[in-house]
Formats: sequence, structure tokens, C-alpha cells
Amino acid sequence: MPFNVSDILNGSAALLNDSDLTSFTYAAQLPYLKIAYEDLRQELMDSNIPISNFTSATINIPTGTTKIDGELPIDLIDIYELWERTANTTNDFVLMRRYGFLPKTNVITAYLRVYSWKNQIIELLGANGAVEVKIDYIGDPLSAMIDENSQIRVLNSSNFLKYRNAALCAEFIGENKERADSLNANAIRAMDSLLGISIKASQNIATKRKPYRRR
Repeated sequence: MPFNVSDILNGSAALLNDSDLTSFTYAAQLPYLKIAYEDLRQELMDSNIPISNFTSATINIPTGTTKIDGELPIDLIDIYELWERTANTTNDFVLMRRYGFLPKTNVITAYLRVYSWKNQIIELLGANGAVEVKIDYIGDPLSAMIDENSQIRVLNSSNFLKYRNAALCAEFIGENKERADSLNANAIRAMDSLLGISIKASQNIATKRKPYRRR
């Protein structure tokens, strides 16, 4: 279930022997937690683990509509597949075909059939009846981080964020490189646990994660 940013900040402060938040206050830590947050985002995207794969709610496409933009999921990064069916039915969804550019045709049918994904807009030929669409897509599971009351929705990411944030704070606030290196080592182990054994098995490659480098 989601947890608050404050949980991470309190945990990082404890790792830095400052449970009372005397030196490592919320305000002092937050810029570094945002960096740790971006590290988590990039790891998830690079590894394409299932947590970043989503299916949209059903999107209603009125007759003759030739684009989808405002109805797109707010966390959409890229599209895997697009599916359609006749509106207001319980028919199975049918896979649409993706093109770099839409076919040069004026023939419109009861289905959209094809689409093009350009400039954050799904371009369509249009259909002569209402259609419902669902999108399988790569999404960003990390909502915007504003303050200590913001929520983080990535399950099992808490330890990584605590260690990585504490490492950044140790290095750049406390100027303690030795403590930062130790915390980063723990962050790497926490990330490996988050990504899971299944990713290594699917790649069938033994890998050694590089230490996090100074930004």
C-alpha cells in the first residue's frame, strides 16, 4: 500500500543517527529524496519491471474522432498496444495495428483498426460508429513529490529510498563520504531485492550493479 514521504525522511534520519531531525530536517532532506526518487524511477523504467506496466480504463471514442489526447492516462510514457471494441457492448477487445504514419485513405469503417502515436497524441482514422478503447502502456508509477505528506505508490521501495536518501544527505549535507558509501551499498542491495530474482532469470545474465556515483 502507499506510504508517505515522511516515513522515508524519518527512516533516513534514523540511519544518520538523527532521529530527532535536528540536523537532517524534512526541509534539508527533501531535495535529496527527490534525487533518490528519480534514481528509483530510472531503475524501474530501465528494467521494465511489471510495476511500470499498466492498462488504462476504457476510453470512449465518439463517431468520427481522429485523435486521443486529453483522455490519455496522466502517467503514460509509451504505448505497448491499443485495443478496441464497439461501444456499449461486452464484445472482446480487438488488437489495433500501430503505424508510424496513418495510411492515406478516406475509407472509414465501424472500427478504428490502426493508430499512430506522435507528440503525445494518438492519431486515428476515425470510425463511423462509437468505439471503446483500452491502452496497454508503460507508465510512471511515481506521483509528484511535493512535501512530506506526498505519497509513494511503489510497493517494497521504502528501504531503497531510505538508504539512498540517507547516502545523499550523508555525502552532501554531513560531508561524510565513508557513511555515504556504506549507505549506498545498502541501497544497491535494496534495489536488487525490489527488482527481484525474476529479472535476472529472464535476462539469463549475471550482472554486477555499479555504485551510485556523485551527481
